This record gives sequence, C-alpha cells and structure tokens, in this order.
Amino acid sequence: MQSKAEKTLFTAAVADGVSDSIHITDCDVVNFTVVGVGGTTTGTIQFLVSDQDEEPTFGSAASLTNQYTVSSYKDLYTGGAVSGATPASIATAGVNRYQLNDAGGHKWACLKLDWTAGAFSARGSGFATSK
Repeated sequence: MQSKAEKTLFTAAVADGVSDSIHITDCDVVNFTVVGVGGTTTGTIQFLVSDQDEEPTFGSAASLTNQYTVSSYKDLYTGGAVSGATPASIATAGVNRYQLNDAGGHKWACLKLDWTAGAFSARGSGFATSK
C-alpha cells in the first residue's frame, strides 16, 4: 500500500469550523484520527468531500462553483459504516479513528467540527491500494 504524507487538519480546535483540507486524488482509502484534548471533549465531526479539480472553500456554502458534500464513513473502533448525514459524536478525551467509505474518485476531503466543549486535534492521510 502506498501512502500520502499524514497532514495535521486541526490543532486544539475550540470552535465550530472546518479543518484544513487534504488532497486525496489517487487515494482509495482515507483515514482520519481525531483526538480529544484538554479535558472533557464533546462535539460532532462530519467528513466533507469534493470531486472538483481546484480545492473548494469548505467553509462556504456548497454551490455549482464550490462543490462538496458530506461523505459516509466507517468508525474504525466499532467497524460500523455510518451515513454521511449522521455526524460522528465525540464525547470523551482520547483517540477516535475513522475511514471514508467512498474515498475513491474524490479529490479533496476535510472535517467539519460542531464544537461543544474541550479541544479537538485531527490528522488525515490517504492510501492507494494499487500502484
């Protein structure tokens, strides 16, 4: 498996917002590690993806010229697949791991944080299963 460099997406985020994006062209698998830091951590995360060539502005509304949508994902601890419309709930300090279910064909991905308490850090990396 060939991997792209892991990228820091959030560092101790304490507000609603979107992370830096990760370029995932040629990736079949995209993994995210989300860590609750700084005490009690609560909030939800959604995974946003785009197929457009140029990096979208994930923090602005989706449109014909700024194309993106939420993606389904897999909780790597429970093994369960989850619809993109259902945010991942994080209610503890510690590590949470997720994988995009439909990474193949997308070009960009990021995390959308709906923050409640604590601080969130996140990293993402893509993998190609074939050369």
